Amino acid sequence: MYPRLLSDETEHHSTLSQSFMTPTLAKPSLILPKLQSISKKLIRIHLASFLWVHAAFYDAFEDHRLHNQLRFVMPKTLIILNPPSYEFFKETREKRFRSITMDDFYPKGQEKEELWKDNWAVIDSWLKKNPTGDFVFGETITWADFVLAEWVIWYRILFGVDSEEWKDIASWHDGRLDKLLKKLSQYETVL
Repeated sequence: MYPRLLSDETEHHSTLSQSFMTPTLAKPSLILPKLQSISKKLIRIHLASFLWVHAAFYDAFEDHRLHNQLRFVMPKTLIILNPPSYEFFKETREKRFRSITMDDFYPKGQEKEELWKDNWAVIDSWLKKNPTGDFVFGETITWADFVLAEWVIWYRILFGVDSEEWKDIASWHDGRLDKLLKKLSQYETVL
């Protein structure tokens, strides 16, 4: 598949001289950083018939997740930022969410308990409808699995692997989210 993807517009890198903070397709001896053009080629060649399925999943996931999950991750994200990023992130998010400070944004008490696990229970109910395999669409890893994993990894980073919050998440729904991360861990490399 790799030779078919390569073209004049793809840059070849045998070594990395800097860190990249963008998604890349990688092969041990080759890095393909122009993800958008490559993604379009892959979609045209392989995925056109499946796009509507992924789009529907993403829309449902975003609508469901964004409603409440941002309330958990936004305030916690502040903790891991350097001072200039902290100020920018805090100011822009407070403007975006209209007069709600990040301190008040994080759910507390009964509201936290209701939102915490229930949001992921809905997603778990979607996954249970798949009778075979451990991934969103069965036994094949798809983009939808990475969408779920990126959020779960964000939680793991924000709360910390040893935190009670992470242990709670990892145990939900017979450990489904933790198992998903373990199965996808080979793709979790930071370049």
